[in-house]
Amino acid sequence: MILGGLSTTSNGKLLETGGMLYISATTNGEKCDLKKGKNIEIAFPKKNNKDGMQLFNGNWKKDQINWTVNKNSVDLAQTFTNVDERPVYIGGNEALYKFIGSNYRNSDEEISGKIYASFVVNREGNVTNIKITKGLSRKADDEYLRVLKKLGKFTPGKVQGVPVNFTYTLPITIKSEDSDISNSRNYSNNRPQEPYSTKTDENIKADEISYYMFSSTKLGYLNCDRFLYYIPSMVINYGVIVEDESNVSINIIYHSFKSIMKGELSPKKVIFYNSLLKEKITIVAIKYFEGKPFLAIKETTTSEKSEKDLQFNPVTPEELKDEIIKLNKFN
Repeated sequence: MILGGLSTTSNGKLLETGGMLYISATTNGEKCDLKKGKNIEIAFPKKNNKDGMQLFNGNWKKDQINWTVNKNSVDLAQTFTNVDERPVYIGGNEALYKFIGSNYRNSDEEISGKIYASFVVNREGNVTNIKITKGLSRKADDEYLRVLKKLGKFTPGKVQGVPVNFTYTLPITIKSEDSDISNSRNYSNNRPQEPYSTKTDENIKADEISYYMFSSTKLGYLNCDRFLYYIPSMVINYGVIVEDESNVSINIIYHSFKSIMKGELSPKKVIFYNSLLKEKITIVAIKYFEGKPFLAIKETTTSEKSEKDLQFNPVTPEELKDEIIKLNKFN
């Protein structure tokens, strides 16, 4: 990102990044765009989940990139409860209820009532993450879990025409007196019981728990980011003093979150607008003299006073790249 002149801000607001991509397509040397109505799926690997991640598009203006939210993207890692098109069991609801009714086997327990269950119909239409959310007894609940695990595929739910994960709820009614089972919402239960537990089938694919996943209708610079929120009194314009600002590029890397800011040139100073106060950072400055790179790296803490006394050292292009790669140790 540093060597590419990239940063993580959106209209002056600081972003935390979860990954960045540049995707292009050409044919016979000519640039291509995605066909209207089509999308690509993008996955950003993650170590820990961070809420609020969105897909951003990068737009260049002069030598600065600005990130804007991709409003047409869909978060494919999210499990939706409200979609444009609900999942449909292959064969329809009648086939779904028939399958459950013909496969469920009543125990010898004298119980009547309703078992509440939910599961995720994933983007491929498979049933995963089955849960009994409110049960009747261990035997009855285990039997319903067994039946749900045998369910066939669904046509997946969709948002903006894109298949997504969807939480599907499917309660059933048990009537022990005539061994009847149905999906009716009305039932008679003369022996109300508290659910003994919530059981889960942890059958979740790795790509659903280890990646931020999105669909996109655009190519180009794509970033998985979230906005950082902070109190206004902690926002400052942080400065770094330089003798010759005409041929220097300076970035700051925050230590406590994944974010890079690129400074803007002003006389004898490089300014980082809307940076955060009292944050540990590393300053990375690169300048060229007679076509040769010089590098300065300094760890410090942001303050209202401008930083100075950067020590530039000559480096080869290979050494420059190696030193920048070492900065991946943060976050």
